[in-house]
Amino acid sequence: MTSKEKEIFYKSIGQSIRTAREKLGLSQEKLAEEIEMSRVSVVNIEKGRQSPPLHLLWVIAKNLNVEFESLLPKAISQDIPEINSRLQKIIDRKSKEASITQDSVDKLNLFLRGI
Repeated sequence: MTSKEKEIFYKSIGQSIRTAREKLGLSQEKLAEEIEMSRVSVVNIEKGRQSPPLHLLWVIAKNLNVEFESLLPKAISQDIPEINSRLQKIIDRKSKEASITQDSVDKLNLFLRGI
């Protein structure tokens, strides 16, 4: 992934997080508490200045009551093999831990295939 693609990718994720957070009526501070981070980190993630690892995005999605894939920019992420590979590992691990429903596994796998 080029640095420009990475910048666009994380800015899009940040905007998705902000939209979902605001829809729930959560403050940045409250979300930060729930995910055990500082409010500054949440601000930086939402602005795309901080690149959260995929496992943190999973935690954020869970706390925002949204599907994980809804945080990812579909048009960009499907064309980036390194993201797909890491995401597939997380899906497999969460599935084995039974901390994700089969419906979510199916949706995420469809997302990864670009359907």
